[in-house]
Amino acid sequence: MSVLLENVNDKNFKFVGFVLTSEGLDSCYEDLEKSLNDLKLCSGTTVLIDQLLSHGLKNERFASLLFDGKKLLPSSYKYESNVKDTLVKFCSDFYLKRIELLDCSVLTKPQKFLFKKGKLQ
Repeated sequence: MSVLLENVNDKNFKFVGFVLTSEGLDSCYEDLEKSLNDLKLCSGTTVLIDQLLSHGLKNERFASLLFDGKKLLPSSYKYESNVKDTLVKFCSDFYLKRIELLDCSVLTKPQKFLFKKGKLQ
């Protein structure tokens, strides 16, 4: 699976979708949609997408998509530049527990080193 969903307690986002490939969301869009369908979510669910492995630590790392209960709405895609610190920490902790994922990321060696040490999020 190239994407993993994690439930979060946030008023804006019900789930974080972690893109587990350096190829980005395009490579796992259908997997994400299927995972959301399997959860039988209602219309209006907004998913935060963490694209650390493909976008690095840039402003484009986080994006969001609206799920209408059956499919993701491509027109709702937008970059999220003001993600709460608690969500950024949640996402960073996800990768710190799966540190091997960073090996196939676009992060530079110094960025990987600092991320692993908890100096970058």
